[in-house]
Amino acid sequence: MEDVTYNNYLSELLDNHQVPLMYQDNLLLDKYLTLISLNNNHYDNLAYQNEMNIIEDFLRKINNLKVKIQLKRKEAEIEDLIIIIKAIYEANYKIIAKYNLDNDDIINVIESKNPISITSIIDKLTKTKITKIENKPKYDKLRNDVINNIFITNHYIKDNILYIGDNITLDLNDFYLTFDYLLDINNYQVKYLNEENNQNNKEIVKNIINNITNNEPLTSYIPIVLTYIFTKNNQNYEMINTSRFNIENIKITELYSFANNNQLINNTNAKWKNVIIPNSYLYQKIKLMVNSGKYYFHNNIFTMEIINDFKISITKEDLIAFLKTNLSNN
Repeated sequence: MEDVTYNNYLSELLDNHQVPLMYQDNLLLDKYLTLISLNNNHYDNLAYQNEMNIIEDFLRKINNLKVKIQLKRKEAEIEDLIIIIKAIYEANYKIIAKYNLDNDDIINVIESKNPISITSIIDKLTKTKITKIENKPKYDKLRNDVINNIFITNHYIKDNILYIGDNITLDLNDFYLTFDYLLDINNYQVKYLNEENNQNNKEIVKNIINNITNNEPLTSYIPIVLTYIFTKNNQNYEMINTSRFNIENIKITELYSFANNNQLINNTNAKWKNVIIPNSYLYQKIKLMVNSGKYYFHNNIFTMEIINDFKISITKEDLIAFLKTNLSNN
């Protein structure tokens, strides 16, 4: 019953962004899953190392400030260091915020030049840094378990626990900590299209990140709903109308296997010229492209593409109709 109600809720989001915010856990999870797919299920340990370098540099600078204050160095020297620290903070606010678990006003403490207060900040940030280092093997395993399974087996949330298939369970807070690197646009290095389409894809990423971190409105819930639908594995896809999809590229060898479909009268399936493309084939192609983030918007057209393999497009309005039909049928 809950799935049906959540499906109805997502359907309303496609029509009206102003509906009451419900199902917060489910919706936030689906936003993160969308980001995982848009990053092509990729994780680079460099993201972790860069974060550690930033925190360590920040801590060194703050500790130097404390020492200069205690040694009563020249005021100009202290002020110059404060300017440097503030610049580091402003440039890396989102990363430092993940270590500032008590939400202390770090800049206010720095400007106070109070050694005791500065020491407290250093101790808190250092404690969080050490905890992250100690927990890295745990989160590496969780990340691999999620990435390798969540798009191929069903999942659900119950009592703040994420269940994936029959064997994987993790606390939602651990899930968000494991994938917090997704909230930094600099960690998205996937480039698989031309520059313009890569930029369109990146705008989707930025919008979702800003929605999560700054509560900015989503320009479209389509990527969220797409991810939700195509991480499910119980789709009744044979009865779905796919005729509005425009197939722009398909391998000729695959077309040969559908040749007999040409004799059928079917107005609800996508076609390549006169060849009917079965939904069983199309569903798996769309699932692959959605779960690896290979899509973008351009001039009100939504395109999914695997370079030199398959390309399909549909208008935004027709895509919304397609998604709503999927939501109502499952």
